[in-house]
Amino acid sequence: MAVTAKLFGPAMRAMMDGDLQLWIHDVKVMLCTAVTFNQDAATLGALTHTEVSGASQGYTTGGKDITPDTSYASRVSTFDDTANSVKWDNSTITASHAIIYANSRPIVHINFDGEQESVDGDFELEWHANGIFTVTVAS
Repeated sequence: MAVTAKLFGPAMRAMMDGDLQLWIHDVKVMLCTAVTFNQDAATLGALTHTEVSGASQGYTTGGKDITPDTSYASRVSTFDDTANSVKWDNSTITASHAIIYANSRPIVHINFDGEQESVDGDFELEWHANGIFTVTVAS
């Protein structure tokens, strides 16, 4: 299974302009059953997506907070989550996508390459050891 992640262009622009500050705005991750990826979506409202039902056992509409951390070394900026993973305990959830967002702006779309589920168990997103995403400055 190939999990893929893609950045939203307007979020990158907002970060460069200072309109989206990951250390000030609350950053969250929501689970979805469907997403029509549009890299130019500037807001969650402009993105066609179906969030996991808030009625699902153990899931709250809007998702969970993540604790962003950024670092820079050798021309590479890394966006990471200092909590290392996000978990919905004792849940019954079926999801095929996740969206990381802040201030109603989608930042990252994650495609699980199929449905993933928990049934009266834990649904957990474990981030890659190298971070959620990196930006490399070309020389």
